[in-house]
Amino acid sequence: MVRGVDYTNRSPLEIPPVELGQFIFDSYVATVSEQKPCLDIEEYISVTGRTGAKSVLRLPLSDDEATVNKVVACMIYDISLNGTKVKDFLDSVHSS
Repeated sequence: MVRGVDYTNRSPLEIPPVELGQFIFDSYVATVSEQKPCLDIEEYISVTGRTGAKSVLRLPLSDDEATVNKVVACMIYDISLNGTKVKDFLDSVHSS
C-alpha cells in the first residue's frame, strides 16, 4: 500500500493521477498483446523529497500455454543511495 490506498481487484484506471493509471493500464495491455515480459524502471522524488527508483516487472501468464489471460507484476522500491543500486542492477540485466 505504497500510495496509501489498496487497489487490489480494482482497475489500474482507478489509480490517480489519471496519467499514471493510464500508463499502468497500457503497460498491462502491452504485456498481454506482446506476450512477453515488460520491465519499467523509473526514478522518482517522494512527497518528502527523498529520491529513489521503482522497478516494475510484468510477466504474462497463460492457463493454456497459448493465450495470455493474466499478468503478474512485481515491484521493487529502492531508496538506497538514491535508488542507484537496484536501478543499475536491473539496467544491466535488461540491457544484456
